Amino acid sequence: MKKILFFVCLVMVTSMMVYAAGGQDRGFERLPLNEQIERIDMRIKEAVNALAEGLDRPTVTKIGLFTLENTDMPAGLSRYLSERVKQHANENQDNKFHVIDDGTYIDNAQVVIISGFFSKTREHVSVTMELILSDGDKIGEQVISVPVYFVAQVLGIEIEPENIDIREELEIVLDDIGINNEEHEISASTSATTSVAQKINVINIYAVFNSESMTYFHRDELKMTITADRNCFFKVIHIDSTNQIKMIYPNEYDKNNSLRANIPRVIFETANYMLYEPYGAESIIIVASEQQFPNIEREYITPWTNATTETVRSAVRGFRGGELEAGSKPNITSTDGEVIYTITVLKPHEEYIYEKPARMSEVVDFFRNDARRQGGTFTGNETSGFYIANGIRGSYRIPREAPNEIRFAYYFLDNYTGGTRAGVRTRGTGFDFSFSKPQNLSQAVSSAKTSFQAKGGTFSGNEQQGTFKANGIAGQYRVADMVNVTIMEKPFLIPNSLIEREVRNFFGQR
Repeated sequence: MKKILFFVCLVMVTSMMVYAAGGQDRGFERLPLNEQIERIDMRIKEAVNALAEGLDRPTVTKIGLFTLENTDMPAGLSRYLSERVKQHANENQDNKFHVIDDGTYIDNAQVVIISGFFSKTREHVSVTMELILSDGDKIGEQVISVPVYFVAQVLGIEIEPENIDIREELEIVLDDIGINNEEHEISASTSATTSVAQKINVINIYAVFNSESMTYFHRDELKMTITADRNCFFKVIHIDSTNQIKMIYPNEYDKNNSLRANIPRVIFETANYMLYEPYGAESIIIVASEQQFPNIEREYITPWTNATTETVRSAVRGFRGGELEAGSKPNITSTDGEVIYTITVLKPHEEYIYEKPARMSEVVDFFRNDARRQGGTFTGNETSGFYIANGIRGSYRIPREAPNEIRFAYYFLDNYTGGTRAGVRTRGTGFDFSFSKPQNLSQAVSSAKTSFQAKGGTFSGNEQQGTFKANGIAGQYRVADMVNVTIMEKPFLIPNSLIEREVRNFFGQR
């Protein structure tokens, strides 16, 4: 990869800002919510300003990755740190940081990168922010402490990926076949993460992702801009959060896998590649070859399979099925190369499963109209979609494995960006409805109790009245000529019709 020339003289400064975890955070949980948020944000702001003191002039700046210490894995905290650091770098009191997006190409200019890592103890998270030149030299460091309570309870985001134990199994597999995903270098022109195993005689191939923090939400689209320094062919391999592996590019919709030297190419072109549950860290491996991969069409229809030493080696090195057992050599030339990245699909703040309605078109119309009414946005169809309104990013989908269900996932965006509603859970407006009194009321009440408890909720009531809570719904009922239900709390942006159907089902009524 080309090195960028830097005509800049930067003062080598390594400064340390350590917040004593003990005394400073004593009684933190008892502070008002807004004060908790302000205190933590001030620590980040002061650390960013202190890093700026290491620069002698305004400098082009990129916000790099924040990952779990000694790994390349981002988590929910990574997204929060990226958002807050970027905001404070843009507002730096000395105007030393000129922040640009990750994909912006910069040539013949001084560039610095703010990135870092974090580690967790029982009560605190230690965050290290580093100011790094594009050649890897560190010119500044700041360390702050954040209470675990604040991240986990107030923000409701993960400090470690959901599947960290499973990832340990994958690390062994990757080490066995010689793919190193822990040591990296950063290019100022691309901010690409590139395997140090790449030498001068291999194809240097790298990607810029459509998430600067390398974190994604449920139903986010995965996009990559791929560049190589030579004409080549490439393929993209995905190892998901459960260590299942599959080639995802090229595929039956996008078959052209050629790259021209130094010409960036955005994939996926025809069919969107969406990310869903299960949540956690996942690997994306990009493999380059001077020659087209043999029998690559077979892999279009190859199902997901366990990521073992054999299957990963086969996918990356070029072995194919029976050829591996036959002992043939891998189809890889001296100029082939590969690079590996880690992305993380973040666990939602809230998830709900409801019965799929007979007319999904009506539900889609509700989402679209309600999002517009609130000044938000909506994209979707009768299979899946997402919407953003009032600081909430919600999505829904009908899974293939459960076609009679509609699954919802909610992210509270202010918890990542530090907005005015950070730490606040938004609920939909309550409403009333009634349904005919069941002939066997005792059986209906018993059915409701069982159903609410099966959903992990609570139910307290008899044949006259009661209260219930489950699946994001909280309400009460009174029995007269009809069963009169008052919903006091429901998930935001879910139609009342779905809530009513859910409660009716709990009471055994259709």
